[in-house]
This record gives sequence, C-alpha cells and structure tokens, in this order.
Amino acid sequence: MVTAAEYPLALSVEFLAELSAWTWIDSTPEGLVAFLLIAHPRGAAAELEVIARSLGLATPDRAMPELAPALRCADDDGVVLVIPASDVDLRMPTAREWIAFVAAGAPVVVLISGTPLARDADLSTVSGHLLAALLPGHVWMGKTRVR
Repeated sequence: MVTAAEYPLALSVEFLAELSAWTWIDSTPEGLVAFLLIAHPRGAAAELEVIARSLGLATPDRAMPELAPALRCADDDGVVLVIPASDVDLRMPTAREWIAFVAAGAPVVVLISGTPLARDADLSTVSGHLLAALLPGHVWMGKTRVR
C-alpha cells in the first residue's frame, strides 16, 4: 500500500481553488451512499493522481479501499477533505441534505477524476464523464466516513 509519506504534496491554494466538486446521494446494492467527485477543468491527471494516492484511493480495476475518515463537516453548507501529506485541506460547499446524511454516519465514496470536467457540469454530464473516465482508468475511488 502506498503511504502519504511516499507522495509528499506541495499543493498550491491556487490549484485547489481551481478544483470542482459534485456531491449526490445514490442507491447502491449496499443501500444509500453519498458520493463526492473532485475534478479539474484541465484534467491535471498527474497532480490529482498524487492526491488520490495520498488518500489511499484505487483505480476501478481494484477493490474499493476503505479509507481512514478523510472528511469533516465544516459547517452546515460545507465539507473539508483532509489531504494527507499536505498542509492545505480542500473545502467544498455541499447541500445541507448531503451534509446531514454523511454527518449521520453514511458511507461516502470519494472519486477523483483525472480527465477534464467543466466546473459548471450538471449531474447528467458528470454521469457520462464518469462512465467514460472509468474505462481508461483516470478515476480513483475509495470509501470513507465523516470523522
């Protein structure tokens, strides 16, 4: 397993500010699950892969790893992704319903996409993006909970 120490991160606040996040709740064979997708409008696959590996995420051809709790609720309209080996965490606004769901202990699947995705993409576009990105292995994923 890759550890955060193997991937020291020098993430700029500017790079993190360019990232976009989408959240939704969906039904899975395991029940309702919260999803968090993070992407960059230019792709930035190399940088995002480093973040994904530091979190312990895996590509879709591997079993989805259970991560240490990597999220915390910032307030009633935001969540923070704690990025190991970085002195900067990623704060993302989210819907209050999503925060209430994960704050109650629901599992969260964190997805990081290394392929470009426009900041204003709607959930239909996001769905198509994920299906296309899964095939070439430009998505990393793992399951976590709010700490």
